[in-house]
Amino acid sequence: MQKKSYLILRHYILIIVVAVVATAVGGFYTSNLTLQSDLSVLLPNSFESVKALNRIKEEVGGVGQLRLLIETKDFSAAKKAIEGKRIVELGCMRKLLRHPISELHPRCCTDGHSTYHWGTSGAEVISVDTSWKAVMVARWSCRKFKNVKIIPADAIEFLANFNHSIDLLFLDAWDVKPGIDYAEMHLLAYQKARPKLSRTNIISIDDTDIGQGGKARFLIPVLERDNYEILVRGRQTIAIS
Repeated sequence: MQKKSYLILRHYILIIVVAVVATAVGGFYTSNLTLQSDLSVLLPNSFESVKALNRIKEEVGGVGQLRLLIETKDFSAAKKAIEGKRIVELGCMRKLLRHPISELHPRCCTDGHSTYHWGTSGAEVISVDTSWKAVMVARWSCRKFKNVKIIPADAIEFLANFNHSIDLLFLDAWDVKPGIDYAEMHLLAYQKARPKLSRTNIISIDDTDIGQGGKARFLIPVLERDNYEILVRGRQTIAIS
C-alpha cells in the first residue's frame, strides 16, 4: 500500500495528464454515439413480427411513427374518409417542435405533436385551443404549413359557429384531471360537431385508456348508437362512420 501511495505521489502529474487525455478521447467517441430505438433493427430478422413489418414496408414503401391497420366491412367508405379534405382538432400541440418529426425526444414528444402531424397530411387543418400559449407554440411549430390554421377559441363556441364540413374530428381538448368534466365536454363537442360531419368521417379521441374511458367515457356508447364502427381502442379511440 505504501509503495502504491509513493508511486502516485511521485508521478501524480503524469497520472493527471493520462486521465485528462483518456477523458477527452472517451468524450469524443461517446459524443458520436446514437440511440437506436427502432425495435425492428434491434430484433433479429428471423422474428415473425420483424418479418411482418418488413413485408408492410415493401408493400407501402415505408413506415412512419404511427402504424395503423384499419379493418372495416366497407373499404370504399374507409378510403373516402381517410382521403378527407378537412381536419378539425380540438386541443392543439403544446410543446415546441425543435427537432425532425422522425426523431423521438421524450421531453417534448410525450405531450404530442398532433397539429404538426395533421399538417403533413396536406389536408386543410383547423386547430382550436383556449390557451394562447399553446396556440403560439403550435403556430410557430407549424409555420411552414400553409394548410394549417390555429385559432384561439372555446371549442364548443367554435363548433357551434363552424359552417363547413368536417372529415376528421380529433378530440383532445379537456384534460383528464379531477374537477374537469372532460368526458361530458367531449361528448358535447361531438354533439355540436355532428351536423357538420361529412357523411363518411373519422373521429379520434385521445387519452381513452385512463380514468375509466377517459375523454371518451360517455362518447363511445353514443358513437356506437350512431352506427360508428370502432376501429381502434386504447390510448386513442378511432371510429369511422
